[in-house]
Amino acid sequence: MKNKVRKSKLIFKLEKPLSKGYKYFGIDFQDFINKKKDGLTPLNALRYLQHYSETNQVGNSSKSNCKKAIVNIVRLTLMKNKKLEQEIYYREALKIFKIRLPTKTVMKSDIPTSEDLRLAKENSHIKVQLLIDFVSTTSLRIGEIVRIKVSSCRFNEIDNGYSIKFIRKGGNEFETWIPKELYQRIVIEYGSTHWLFQSPYTDKSHLAIGTAQKWLRNASKFTTRPVRPHLIRHKSINEVINENPGIPLFQLCEAFGHSEATLKKYYLIKDKVDITAINKQHYLKFKKSERTSK
Repeated sequence: MKNKVRKSKLIFKLEKPLSKGYKYFGIDFQDFINKKKDGLTPLNALRYLQHYSETNQVGNSSKSNCKKAIVNIVRLTLMKNKKLEQEIYYREALKIFKIRLPTKTVMKSDIPTSEDLRLAKENSHIKVQLLIDFVSTTSLRIGEIVRIKVSSCRFNEIDNGYSIKFIRKGGNEFETWIPKELYQRIVIEYGSTHWLFQSPYTDKSHLAIGTAQKWLRNASKFTTRPVRPHLIRHKSINEVINENPGIPLFQLCEAFGHSEATLKKYYLIKDKVDITAINKQHYLKFKKSERTSK
């Protein structure tokens, strides 16, 4: 007798996603799979993503969330069915569906004013005030700030401040400076022992990026423009550039951790030239010179 080839059992029951945000996708994806005779396959996962994108009036962000939800659900389902080695086939299939998220450009109108920062600080607790002052002084990213260790801060008597070593995005070590008063207030209010910006919940961890962002989102309720960490950094960088017009571009790139192309495109924000006003002013001067020459 010929040996019968055992077929792999098809998967029709999907696991519920861990993230509550993916609950809708879990229900919709299950309904889609129920209509397929071959159950869960890499091709059907791709078909569902295409189906969701075509039948719903959604943007690229929603499509991206759908893609993440599928990966989450598929992984959990394969784990339960002891077929996790097949996950790579699903990921490769989903790569066929291209989602190009538009680059978010920070406009001049997005950047908070000094009045916005003042209002945000007035309506926030002391830890938020100090965080705003630190970003405004150093122009560092929030991810770079929260990972600064107390052991990396050294008092400089000549400058009456603290030199602070930090790890920049990319892994390289750089140095910045803050005044003595700001450093001392941070250490007192945050109870800094190991991390400069220590977690309010444990002394073994630094302030979470999500917590810092949440604090500043709450502070933004009192301002006309949001005071997110990234926008405060934009404001600070633009001010430094305007205050130091003679600094070469490559040195600015090193100071802020950006390429020249990024710095030119997103940070060197200038007002649009009013050609009409320029021509009018030129015309008035031209006419005035004509009258005086007669």
